[in-house]
Amino acid sequence: MKQVVSGLVIFVISLGLSIQCSGARESRPIVLVFETARGEGADKNLSAATTRAIRDYLRETQRVEATIFDRESPTVLRAIMERMLTPDKVASYASQEERIEVARILGFQYAAGAEVSVKNLRVKPIGPSLLEVVPPDKKSESGDASGKPSEGITGSEPREDAETGAGQAAIVEVKLWVARVGGGKRNTWEVVKSSQAVGTRALDLQNAMHSAASAAVIGIARVAFTELPPRPQPTPVTGTESTAITPDQPPIASKPSAADYAARAEESLESGNLALAIEQFKRAIDADPTNPAIRLRLAEAYARKAMFKEADDELARARMLGADTKLLAEAEQRIEKLKSAQSGVISENAQPETRISLTAPKTPRVTSSAVAKMIEGDKLWRDGKPDEAAEAYREATKLDPKDWRAYERLAIVNASMSLFGESRKALEQLASVQADPPSDIIANRYDLLKGYFDTYFNSLIRQYEIAAADFEKKIITRESYYNTVKGIALRLQSMASFLNAMQVPPLKKPAHLRRILACGLMAQAAANLLDYLETNSSTSKTNAEVFASQAKIEIQGAAKLEENKIVIETSEDKSSTATKGSGTPEGSAEAPTPQEQP
Repeated sequence: MKQVVSGLVIFVISLGLSIQCSGARESRPIVLVFETARGEGADKNLSAATTRAIRDYLRETQRVEATIFDRESPTVLRAIMERMLTPDKVASYASQEERIEVARILGFQYAAGAEVSVKNLRVKPIGPSLLEVVPPDKKSESGDASGKPSEGITGSEPREDAETGAGQAAIVEVKLWVARVGGGKRNTWEVVKSSQAVGTRALDLQNAMHSAASAAVIGIARVAFTELPPRPQPTPVTGTESTAITPDQPPIASKPSAADYAARAEESLESGNLALAIEQFKRAIDADPTNPAIRLRLAEAYARKAMFKEADDELARARMLGADTKLLAEAEQRIEKLKSAQSGVISENAQPETRISLTAPKTPRVTSSAVAKMIEGDKLWRDGKPDEAAEAYREATKLDPKDWRAYERLAIVNASMSLFGESRKALEQLASVQADPPSDIIANRYDLLKGYFDTYFNSLIRQYEIAAADFEKKIITRESYYNTVKGIALRLQSMASFLNAMQVPPLKKPAHLRRILACGLMAQAAANLLDYLETNSSTSKTNAEVFASQAKIEIQGAAKLEENKIVIETSEDKSSTATKGSGTPEGSAEAPTPQEQP
């Protein structure tokens, strides 16, 4: 068995130090995920976290892509502009049918939604797989007064009360539905999963929610996506890949931006090709439907071609988008002049043409606005509102895409909410904006990020162990146990990618490598345990125990390395011990071998 562990350690080291190859380039069907409804006992933060969790777990199936519905997105705004949707319909949809219709209009292949609830019940065990709700007359302030057994509750046994034998249990329930857009009832799937929280803190509820959400997505994927082939997400091109582009591998041309299309349209206007200019302005609007300046130029192009009704429509849309008053008035005057010329009358109030800058955003996006958003996000974070803080930081990155501080904050606040997939994306953007940060910034950033990683990783280990104990006691079923372990495995994948995206201070690299090892070992433990639950292979079960045990040793070793408390053998006297200090040169040929402290 030691050989198995040694082989795995070598494999994980090489995995952690290698660059992943890009996956298949075929596109996945896209699921439009609507915000999660708040059920009994759920607050706004838990609802928002559930929406993000469902999106992330759908992506991790590798069969579909997922995006969260955003009322302010260019796609939605354009649909409203073109009267495919109404503002009231977008703002007030409630039923599942209305959400499916919105997804269909917007061109998505699937729609999804959920409801999360938290039920704080006073229960007592009455059998190996049953918990009984204690009625109010048995010193219970909340819960179902029926006293009937609650067969859907799984998790560890509640803490027993000395008098009643009952205990408090917080049950997080996630109801998830997915619909193939355009299909009938046979194309809609629904599943309900629940998980018991180990405590009542927000983090405990979120951990239980993740277990329930991952189990729900796994259950849905088994029936809804069976016909879809798995398509791994390609590794983003950052310019640091080890594989160079060869002559027979030309770089993929980037899609033209709205400004590119608009510039081409201006050239077509100057050459007198009005039809081509109109088409190019339309493409510019497709790329940036909320830019009123482009719509003003399209309106004038229509007017020059004597398409005055279309010109008036574009003027109205530009006005709705808040076009600059002066530019709008000048465009209207020029169009009126063209109308008058068409009818043989020239307006005396016509003003000389003022050129509109199409490359500038519709509103000035200055650094001060981004800084204001970051300050707002900092306050929200201090007030215990990480979801809203993340949104403020995300807005700051849009206002000033070159300010690395917004990306750093976004990465850290997402990691604090255990959204390691989102944090990894922010870290990758941060690396492209701040390629060579000062060493003190790297050190401070790393300490914050690894702290959140360690906290959540240790909570996953506890969840893994609690689920194993509950299964042995027959408190939970084999299927429930399988879904819990599968959810842990998916989260470990996301956390491994997060570790690989972090910039590591030189003195922290040995400890960071042990974190990578720990994460890989736990992933192997989960994989072997899943195999055991599927096949009853005793070898797989034994391997899972060994891998999980070694993972705990590695994560503890990482912490001890950073505390400089590793006991080592000196080269002069093998029987003596010494404590490694911060001055030990890294990469030395006589690097100490970590030993677990008694």
